[in-house]
Amino acid sequence: MPEQLTRRNLLKAATVISAVSAVGLTACSSSSTPQATASPVASPTLPKTVSNAEEAGQLVLQYAKYGASIGSYAIAGALIHNATGNVIGAVASNVLFAIQNRVNQFLDQAVTSGSNESFPFDPTAHGERQLTYWYFENRKKLNLPDPQDITLVTSLDPCAMCTGTVLAAGFNVGVFAIDPFAGINFNSTGTFVDLPEPLRAQAKRRFGYYGTQGGRAYVGGPSVAFSGTLANQSTLDDCYSVYKASSDNVLASRKGSDTDPSQLVDPATNPQAAAVISAYQQACPSAFSIKLANYRQPTPALHALLKKLRDTTPGAKSAAAYVDPFGNVLSAFADSMATDPVATALQNVIQAYSQTRFNLTNSSSTHDIALKSLTSAKYGTFVFLNAPSPRVATSFADLGAYGSTVGTKAPVLDPSPFQYFEPPLSGTVSELRKVIAAMPPLYSQLVAINPQPVR
Repeated sequence: MPEQLTRRNLLKAATVISAVSAVGLTACSSSSTPQATASPVASPTLPKTVSNAEEAGQLVLQYAKYGASIGSYAIAGALIHNATGNVIGAVASNVLFAIQNRVNQFLDQAVTSGSNESFPFDPTAHGERQLTYWYFENRKKLNLPDPQDITLVTSLDPCAMCTGTVLAAGFNVGVFAIDPFAGINFNSTGTFVDLPEPLRAQAKRRFGYYGTQGGRAYVGGPSVAFSGTLANQSTLDDCYSVYKASSDNVLASRKGSDTDPSQLVDPATNPQAAAVISAYQQACPSAFSIKLANYRQPTPALHALLKKLRDTTPGAKSAAAYVDPFGNVLSAFADSMATDPVATALQNVIQAYSQTRFNLTNSSSTHDIALKSLTSAKYGTFVFLNAPSPRVATSFADLGAYGSTVGTKAPVLDPSPFQYFEPPLSGTVSELRKVIAAMPPLYSQLVAINPQPVR
């Protein structure tokens, strides 16, 4: 049995690997749930403190540009202590961090014959999401301030996943650029009509959109750091323009990696895919333990597996699984919110599937067989033990995580790629559908999330 790779060990390893770039790959052992460990790496050019909105904007803009330079979206965030302006994120004394988006990442040039090829790494690895993981990993060890005393400053309006995450975590949120397609304030009103109550009221208190010189006025709650100061309009414009340019590049590379399943070989029946099976079983003990005759028709055996995962994971309330287009269960986990209040079952599943796929593709020894065996999660089926609860922050984050993962309408819409065995733990499926209908256009229109009971 390989040595367990815990989040703490991975964070230390990533910090040693590079002192100038935030690489920090994560993995999960056969006995632990996956966590998208943030591996922020210090930049000597970043200030230890910031004193106003413009300085905070320049900080996250610098890291947003770095996100584009590693092949991902140009979006970034940082945690700021309200009382002092300190940039929070230390793993050692006087070492300070910001975190960029790592949804995509360049493959090693040794694998790509010297070219820069961006490949999906982890759809949940948004800057805000990574910051929350890092915070709860290090909160006690570093005696960090309470979430309500911290502002998570971000270059772009948070998506649904990140919004649900930061509301569950309890941070204040300071935003520069608006995202009219996936941002939670997509209509720029600050009313958050796309959120259900009580999350809407919480967002009005916790979120703030920085005002600019000669431009928009500040809109938001009073507890956001630097809410009384103004940023330059050019900073907001740059935050959006670098994101938009990087988005076009990432989407183009994403299409290139979304191989139609008809061009793939089932790894479960291909002797050459032994390394693929082994890697997934190391990431998830249940991988390849169940094979469905039809990948869109979950069976009682899968229901039993999800119940077992929930019942044997301390504090877990639900579980989820991902089934590939061949019917193989490749990733199945319970939530682990007893130790990390934002680590849902679905996000554990997505991280294990995506990061394992990236690591296989990023190795010369497994690159070719990974490309022949694995594809975008949009072609498979996500199965929940319980449907998401419509008024819960972490459930809203799950809706966003699903949307970020599939990115578009699934090739097969019925049966749905989003299924559940049992109703929500609170609320109803009818309420859940109303929540989805009000979400930003990415989720309600493009992806068109459609929760469906297992038939």
